[in-house]
Amino acid sequence: YYVVLSTASPYVHYASQADILAGTEVWASNSAGIVGTPRALWSLASSQTWVVGTLGYVYKYTSITGAPTVQTDGSVTSQNLNAIHGSDADTIVAVGASNAVIYTTDGGLNWLSVTGPAVGVALNTVWVKDADTWFVGTAGGALWYTDDAGVSWTAISLPVTATGVQMIKFNETPSQTVGWLLVTVAGPIAYVLRSLDGGASWDRLPKTGTALAADEFNDIALCSNVNIAYVGGLA
Repeated sequence: YYVVLSTASPYVHYASQADILAGTEVWASNSAGIVGTPRALWSLASSQTWVVGTLGYVYKYTSITGAPTVQTDGSVTSQNLNAIHGSDADTIVAVGASNAVIYTTDGGLNWLSVTGPAVGVALNTVWVKDADTWFVGTAGGALWYTDDAGVSWTAISLPVTATGVQMIKFNETPSQTVGWLLVTVAGPIAYVLRSLDGGASWDRLPKTGTALAADEFNDIALCSNVNIAYVGGLA
């Protein structure tokens, strides 16, 4: 299945890939077991999908067509969660409004909170390289990383004055050397940034010439070829 979430919809929407490619898809809307609105998901496999949403809820689906298990009901954080990512089936991190960062090291049996890098600022995106190394992008345009599972945070300099960081992803090679960052600057103008050193430094793409014509980029899909990426956004 392809799965789509919207902050304006209290459902998990899905359709089969085969039907989409054939042009005959019918999207189903599943709200079973959901409190509030689902906002983001991370899927390790078809039977291992985590969804985060409003009020600090985290859900795990063994089938996206069924009802999820509620792993935390807002007792760890009550903030709306905006993004989730994991390095494996055990280590998973979710981030959200007002600097919220929660994580699990046992696949969600237990969720814990840790102080985020930007007091009072919404966190838009997270990438988990391993159990200790996490990258977080903020609604204020900052990129941070931790190499001690959130005990301390370090800011990463960007080549543009960003007003928001929308998404961070790395090509899932063993070294995760090539990273991609979607940011906005005043205008609004959207930029794609790329790192070739594991996220330590970033370059604007295209490296010369005018910026790509968009107000905002919201998501990026990566390929096995680290030089190819597909970006979607606004205007």
